[in-house]
Amino acid sequence: MRWTRRNRLTLPSKLRGAFGDGVVVTRGLDGCLFAWPVEAWAAMAERLEAVDQFSVDGRRIRRHFFSGAAHGELGQAGTARDSGDAARDGRDHA
Repeated sequence: MRWTRRNRLTLPSKLRGAFGDGVVVTRGLDGCLFAWPVEAWAAMAERLEAVDQFSVDGRRIRRHFFSGAAHGELGQAGTARDSGDAARDGRDHA
C-alpha cells in the first residue's frame, strides 16, 4: 500500500477483489497500517472484544486497534480516503 499526494491509500490491484464490501484501516504492528476486508475486521474485532478488558495489556491491545480504526469504500482506482486517526498516525510508516 502507498499514499497518494491526495492523502489516499492505494491498494494493489491483485488484492482489491477482497475489499469489495469496503476496507477498515487500523494501526498495525511495528509502525505499520493494516487494511482489513470488512468481514475479516469483524472477525478480528470479535477476537479483540474477547480480550480481558480488566488487564493492562488487554486494554492496551484493544485501544491500539480500535482507536482510530476507519471504515472506507474503495474508489475506481482502488484508493481509500484518509478518514481516520490510524491513517494519519501511520502515514509516516506506510
